[in-house]
Amino acid sequence: MVRLEASERIRGSPEKLWALLTEPTNYQNFFRLGVIEDATGKLDHLGAGLRMTLTLGIPMRLKVSDALATQRLVLRSHYGMRFQMEWQLQVRGNLTETTLRTEYLTPYSVKGMIVEEEATRHRVGELMRETTASLKSLVESS
Repeated sequence: MVRLEASERIRGSPEKLWALLTEPTNYQNFFRLGVIEDATGKLDHLGAGLRMTLTLGIPMRLKVSDALATQRLVLRSHYGMRFQMEWQLQVRGNLTETTLRTEYLTPYSVKGMIVEEEATRHRVGELMRETTASLKSLVESS
């Protein structure tokens, strides 16, 4: 299982960030890990879900498995590769530390895993940093 994390300190309230993170239509403005294709509504409650394709070309279905308003949002895959995405928001003075964590199992054979996992890890880490930086830019420019 690969675990990665990217964080940004953002000049914006946890409430403002929560509103962005729980509305799937907003993801097109900052999310670089994939494309949201369909959602069942706001992602602010257990069981809410979405369908997306990772930038790496892997289709997935995710459901909210944990949601604590303005603090934590966790989505887990129930179709496609084994994947979990977690957003955590913590107030730090007049900033909100916004952390994106992912956990996933590379969907390759054992032999391919050794070769592909490092390349995948590098690319996913890069996309996570781009996502948090884009989210910061979006929030701070509005």
